[in-house]
Amino acid sequence: MKYRVIQNAFISGELSSKLDARTDIKEYKTGVAQLENFLVHRQGGVSRRPGFRYASTISGVQSNRKIKLIPFIYSKTESYVVGLEIYATDTLKIRVYNSSGTLVSTNSVTVGGTNAPEAGPGFENTVDAVYGFTSIQSADVLFIAHDSGKIKPLVLARTASDTFTVTHYVDYYFSGTKRTLNIPFQDANIDAAKVIIWGSHSDVDGAGDTATLNMYDNSSATDATRVAFWRPSPREGHHYSYVRLDSASSTCIVRIKQGTTGIPAVDALTISSVSTNTITLSSTCNFQINDIVTFSGTPPGGVTAGTEYYILTVSGADITLSTERQGSTLTLSNTTSGATCNIIKTSKVVTEVITPFHANVTVNTDDWSMGSWGNYQGYPRTVTAFEQRLIWGGSIKQPDTVWGSLTGNMFQLMEERLDQDKGTSDVSGINYFAQAIQATDPFQFTLASQEVNSIQWMSSQRGIEVGTLGAEYIISGGDSAISSSNVQVQVQTNHGGSSVRPVRVARGTLFVSRDGQLVREFKYNNDEGSYITQNFSITSDEIIHHLFTDTASYAGTQILDMVYQNSRGILWFVTSNSALVGVTLDSDTGTIAWHRHTIGGTDASIQGLTVVPNSDGTFDDLYVSIKRTIDGASTYYLEKIGDDFEHTLLKNVSSSEDDQPYYSDSSLRIKLSNQTSSIDNTGVSTGSDTITFGSNHNLGTGTKFKFSAVGGTFSWQLQTRNAATADASADTLTFAQIHGLAVDDLVRFSTDGTLPAGLSTGTDYKVHTVVNSQTIKVKTTSGSTAIDITNAGSGIHRLVLRGDFDTSTDYHIVRESATAIKISLDAEDAFSNVTVDLISTGSGTHTILPSEGWIIGGLDHLEGETVEFLADGFHEQDGFIPRPLQFIDSAISNNSGIQFALTQHDLFPGTKVRVESSGDLPSSLSATTDYYINWVSKDNVRLSTTRAGALAGTGLVTHSAGASNITYTVYPLSCETIVKDGMVGLQPTYSSGNTTNTSSGTNAGGSVTGSISEAIVGLSYTSKLKTMKLDAGQEFGTSQGSLKRNEAVILKFHKTFGGKFGTASDESNLEEIVFREAGHGMGSALTLFTGDKYLDFPGTAERFFQVVVHQDKPLPMSLLGIIHRGVTYEN
Repeated sequence: MKYRVIQNAFISGELSSKLDARTDIKEYKTGVAQLENFLVHRQGGVSRRPGFRYASTISGVQSNRKIKLIPFIYSKTESYVVGLEIYATDTLKIRVYNSSGTLVSTNSVTVGGTNAPEAGPGFENTVDAVYGFTSIQSADVLFIAHDSGKIKPLVLARTASDTFTVTHYVDYYFSGTKRTLNIPFQDANIDAAKVIIWGSHSDVDGAGDTATLNMYDNSSATDATRVAFWRPSPREGHHYSYVRLDSASSTCIVRIKQGTTGIPAVDALTISSVSTNTITLSSTCNFQINDIVTFSGTPPGGVTAGTEYYILTVSGADITLSTERQGSTLTLSNTTSGATCNIIKTSKVVTEVITPFHANVTVNTDDWSMGSWGNYQGYPRTVTAFEQRLIWGGSIKQPDTVWGSLTGNMFQLMEERLDQDKGTSDVSGINYFAQAIQATDPFQFTLASQEVNSIQWMSSQRGIEVGTLGAEYIISGGDSAISSSNVQVQVQTNHGGSSVRPVRVARGTLFVSRDGQLVREFKYNNDEGSYITQNFSITSDEIIHHLFTDTASYAGTQILDMVYQNSRGILWFVTSNSALVGVTLDSDTGTIAWHRHTIGGTDASIQGLTVVPNSDGTFDDLYVSIKRTIDGASTYYLEKIGDDFEHTLLKNVSSSEDDQPYYSDSSLRIKLSNQTSSIDNTGVSTGSDTITFGSNHNLGTGTKFKFSAVGGTFSWQLQTRNAATADASADTLTFAQIHGLAVDDLVRFSTDGTLPAGLSTGTDYKVHTVVNSQTIKVKTTSGSTAIDITNAGSGIHRLVLRGDFDTSTDYHIVRESATAIKISLDAEDAFSNVTVDLISTGSGTHTILPSEGWIIGGLDHLEGETVEFLADGFHEQDGFIPRPLQFIDSAISNNSGIQFALTQHDLFPGTKVRVESSGDLPSSLSATTDYYINWVSKDNVRLSTTRAGALAGTGLVTHSAGASNITYTVYPLSCETIVKDGMVGLQPTYSSGNTTNTSSGTNAGGSVTGSISEAIVGLSYTSKLKTMKLDAGQEFGTSQGSLKRNEAVILKFHKTFGGKFGTASDESNLEEIVFREAGHGMGSALTLFTGDKYLDFPGTAERFFQVVVHQDKPLPMSLLGIIHRGVTYEN
C-alpha cells in the first residue's frame, strides 16, 4: 500500500527507546529517536545548534577540579558570569567575567577544614562538591550557600564597576556590637540541669572583653556539678559559636574563642605513662572534671578504644577516669605509652563579648540559647528571597528549619530583641528595639511533618516553595505578608528532590528528583486549587545518560546543575557525565522536547553553565565552562553559544558579533583589519631588513596591509629580476617583462656588466616617460628631461625599485617569526620570499593595518587542533579547491627521513603535497604519490605517508644514503586546518589556472588570489537527527515489521546549506544534499536555501525504516518537516 506522510513537528524531541512500540501516542508522531546538536524551536522545527564561541581562557585551574558557573545580574544591560572552583586545600576561588568574557575580578576565600576551621567545619571536597553552591541575588549583592551545610554562607558584592569582594555573610554588613544581628538563635534552653555561670564577671564587661562560661547541672558552681557540653573539635566543635545569655532583664551575646583561650586547642594528647588509677599525659591539659574523653591507638588495660569516659580528677598532666559521671575510679593496668587521649566534650569555654549586658549582672542562669549556625550546628544549605526578606533553609542540626531576615534588610536574622531593648529606647545601641514583636521582624520555624527530611531547595512565587528530600511545601502568611505570627506551612506533593537549584519557568518551578535523574514541574493548578507536579522526563528518561560509559555507574548518573535560557525557551543541564542536555519548553504549543549535545574538540567536557543577558539586554546568552585537551594539556575555557543565524547570505553587513554564522565550537571570528600592530622605528633593522614587534603580530605570509601611520622617511629598495636592454638612439630602456612603473617612480639600476652611458649604480632616478608596458625613459631626480643614453653598455641590467613607505599603498607580509616580518610589494613576491631592502628606519612609530591574507592568527587557544573555516561567507572546502602550486628549493639533510631545509615554508601539519625533483627522486618517493607534511619548524618539514602519521610523527619517509643536494618542488594539494603557533593557513590560489602537479608552465605570470579578510575558525561538531521507525502505509493495524520501500523524502528546509541524508541502517553511506546552483561560483559567499528538497531515497526495502539527516560542516541547517513517499508491502 502506498503512503505519503509528513512529520511536521519535532516538539517531543528525542524519545526514550522504551517508547519504541508506542505508535499510539502523539509523542511518537512528533518525536525522534535521536536529536544531537539540534535545538527544537517553539514553532516545531529544529535547527542546528550554533557553535560555542570562545570567550576566555580560565587560567590557574587545579588538576581535575571543576568550574561551576553562576550568574551575577545587576540589570539586563549589566551582567557578569561568576566561576567557582574549590581548590584541594578547601579554598574557594571566585572568578568574575563581564559580558564580553573578560576577567574583571578574582577573589579567594577559605571555606573551612583543618587549616581554617573558622570558615566552616570542612566538607567532603570531591571534584563535584562545587556543584553544591546555590545563590540568590539582590541588586549588587549575591548570597551563596552550600548544600553540605558545612560552609559559612558567603556574600559576593560588587563595590564598583567591575570590582568585587567576597566575605562571609555574618561578617559583611554589621560590625562591632551589631554583629549579633546577623545571627539567628535556637530556642532558649529548657533544661534546668544546664546552668551557665559566668566565672569572672564582676562589672559591666564591654565588647571585646573576655568572659569564661562554665556549664553546671545546678546553680552551685562546684567541680562535681560540671556538665560536659561544649565540643572542642577544631573542625566540628563549638568554636566560633554564639551564645545568648539572658539574666536580670538584660542580655549579653558572646562568641566562643578558639584555642587555649577558648575551648582547649589540644584535643588529643599522648599518654606518657600509666599507673593503677592514673594516666599521665604528655603535657598539662585544660581538661575539667566531668569532661568526656576517648582513647585511640593502644590504650591502657581497662580502657577500650573509642569508648567514652568521664574525667574524675585533673591535676596538671594527671587524670583519673570513670565510666559514668562522678562514678567509681577506673582501674588501669599495663603501663602503656604512645596511645592518645581525645577530649570529646568539656564544661568550660572562654568567650569574647560581642554585645555586653547593660548593667552589672551576676550570671547564673539556665536562660540561654545557642546560635543556630556554627561548625557544630552547621550552616544553611540553601537560600532564596521572598517579600523583601532573605530566606535561608536547613542545616546539619536543624535540617528542616527556615530562617527569614528582617523585611528590607537581608542581613538581620536575630529574631528576639535583647532584653534591655524590649522597650521604647535603644539601650544596647544596636538599633533593634520595640515593645512588641513586629510583623517585619526576622522569623524562623521548623516544618511540621512525619519525617525529618532535610531542606534541599527553595524558591518563591505565590509563597516560599520548599523542597525536602521527601516532599514539597508552600509557606505563606495567608492573606498577609509572611511573619512569625502568621506562618502557614502546607505540604503539597510527596516526591522529594535533590539540592540542584530549582528554576522558575513561566508560572512553574522546575526541580530535580531526589535520585538526580528526573525533572519535575511544581505548579499551582487553578482547577484543583492546589499545587501539582508533572514529570517532564517521562518520555525521555534515558537522555541524561548521554555520554555514559560502562566504567561508570548508570544509576549514579545525575543532573548536577540546570539553567533556563528564556530567549530560546530551553532548560539546559550538565550531568555527572559532563554531558550537555537541553529541553525546549513551551506550554502554548505543548512542547517538551529533549535534545542532547556533544562538543567539538579533543576530550571536551562541560563543567558548568549559566545564563546572563547580553550587553544590550536583548538576548539571554548561555555560557559554559569547558575542559579541553589542547596540545596535549588540559585547559579550561569560558565559551558561550552563538545566536541563531537569520540572514540569507552567510556573509552579511552586520557588524555585531551576535549576528554572525558561528557553527563551530570554541570559535572566533578573526578580522585581519582588527589585528593592528605598531612598532617604534627602533624595531626596524636595515641589516636584516626586518620589522620586529614587541609581541606576537598574528600575521602570516601574503597578508595585505597598509601603513595607517608612518613615522618620518621610511624607505625601501628592491632589485627586480626584470632584465633590461638600452637603446641609445631612443634613450629608452626596454624590459623582458611588464615593468608596472608610472611617471616619477623612483628607481635605481644594477648590472653584472657595464651600465649604459649616462647611468650609474647607487644613484636615484625617476621615470620620465612610460613609452609602453615594457619600455621607459628616465630622468634625474631633479631634472625635467630624459637622460641622454649614449651607448647600451654590456651585460644584464636590472631595475632597482626605490620608494618611501606611505599610507596609501598596499604591501604584503613575509612572516619571519612570531614577532618579526619582512615586506614584499605584492602577494606573489611574498610567497616567493622576494622582499624589499630597508634602507632607512624612519622615526617615531609605524602602524600596520592588515586587510586580507591567507593565514589567520590569534588562535593560541586551539593550538594543535584541527579546525574548520568559514571564510568571507563560504566554507573552506568549497572556496579553496583546487590548490595552488608552490615552489620550494630544499635538500635532504639526514637519513632519518626526508627533511627539507625550507625557508619560511608556511606549510601546516597534515597538508597533502606531491614532490618533484630537479634530478632523480629517491627510490622511496614517487612523483605520483600523495604525501603529508609532518611539521618540524617554520624552516623544516618532513613527509609522512598518511595524514594521521604526519600529525603523530609516524610513518616518516626514509631514503637511501647518498641522495643529497637535490632540489625539490613541493606542491600543496589541500587546505591546512591544524593550528600551529596560534595560526592556521590557507594556501593561495594562482589566477594562471595551473591544474597539474608538474613544473611545466609554472611561470605563467598570473597573480596570487584567494585571500580572505575575515574568517570564523573553530572546532567541528556533527548535528544528527534520526526519525522514529516509520509507521505508514498499513490498511489496518500497524506497519511496523512490514517491508517498506521509501522511494523519496522531501526535506523542508529553512535557511540551510550543506548536509547529508540516508537511512539509519546504512549511516556510513549517507548522501550529500546538493544546494549549490548553476552560476553560483566557487569562493563566493553562500546563499542559504529555504524550501523543499525532493530527494530520491537510496537503498533497498526495509522492515524498520528510519531517516537520518546530519550536518558536519560549519554551516546552518534548519529542518521544518519530513515528507515520506513510498510503499508498504503486506507481508
